[in-house]
Amino acid sequence: MKKIFLAFFILFVYAGAAQQERSVLEGYLPAGETDGFSLSAQPEYYFGDELFSYINGGADIYLEYGIDGAVSAFYSNHEKQKIHLEIYLMQSAEAAYGICSVNGRASGKPFSKGCEGMLYESYLDLWKDRAFVRVSDMGGGNATALASAQKIAEKVCASIDGKTEKPLLITELEKAGVKSDNPKYFQGLVALNNVYSFGAGTIFGFDEGMAGQHHGKMFMIFRYKDEKTRYEWVQNAKGKIRSVRKFTDFQDRGEEGFSAVDKEGKAINFNEFGKYLMVLFDSGWEDSLSLSKVLEKTLK
Repeated sequence: MKKIFLAFFILFVYAGAAQQERSVLEGYLPAGETDGFSLSAQPEYYFGDELFSYINGGADIYLEYGIDGAVSAFYSNHEKQKIHLEIYLMQSAEAAYGICSVNGRASGKPFSKGCEGMLYESYLDLWKDRAFVRVSDMGGGNATALASAQKIAEKVCASIDGKTEKPLLITELEKAGVKSDNPKYFQGLVALNNVYSFGAGTIFGFDEGMAGQHHGKMFMIFRYKDEKTRYEWVQNAKGKIRSVRKFTDFQDRGEEGFSAVDKEGKAINFNEFGKYLMVLFDSGWEDSLSLSKVLEKTLK
C-alpha cells in the first residue's frame, strides 16, 4: 500500500511540475500577429520521455545539461510562409548558454536584441535566463520570412524575465584576456564529444568545461570540484592517454602536466593547476605552459 501511495505521490508531483513549466513556456509564445505571422496550429509541449521523440535521437545532450520542458509552435502568413519557434526550458542559465553554444557555428552573426545568440542563413539560436530559443524560416532562408523570424524572436526575448549572464568560467577567461568568438560550454561528456573526443574513459569527473580559440589554436579548460579531485581524474586521464591507440608520443612533464600526439597528428598539451586542467592543441609545450600561467592567475 505504501508503494502504491508513493507512486501516486511521485506522479502528482511530476504532473504539477510539468504544468508549472508549461505555464512558463506558454507565457513566452507571442500572442496575436507579428509582422503578418500568427499561430497556424496549437503549440505542442514536451516533458520527460516525450523529449526523446520530439528531438528524435538528440535528447541526450539536452538531458545532460538539464531540461524541464519544450514547446514547438508554427506561425504562418497569408503568403503561406512558415516560421517554426522552439523554446527549450533548461534547468539553469548556464545550461541554456551551454546548449546554445554547442549548437553554434562560425558562420553566424551575433544577435543581441533582448537575448544573446547567433543569426544564421535560415534560423536564429538564442538564449536568455534558462531559455534556449530557436526560430527557423521553414522556407530555407527567405529574406522576408527571416526578418519576420527576428521580430518573433524579439517578442519572445522581451517576454523572458532574467538576464543573459554567461557562466562564471567564461567571464573569468574573458577577464584574463582569453576570449573566443565561438566558445563552447559543456557540463558533461555528450557535449564535450561534440567538440572533441578524447576516447572512452579518458576525460571524466569535471564539473564544467569550455572550448575556444586562442591565437587560432583550440584550447579547453576543465574545472573540477577541488584540487584533489582534479589530481585523481587527471591521473586517470594520463594513464588512458599513455596506453590507448588514439595517442602516441606521450611525454610526462611532471607536476606541470603531460603531452601527446593524437592520430590526426595534432600535438596536445595538458597543463594542471589548482582545480583546473587546461588542454591546448597544435602548439608547443612552452606556448601551452605560458598560457596556463596566465590562466592560473585569474582562475580560482
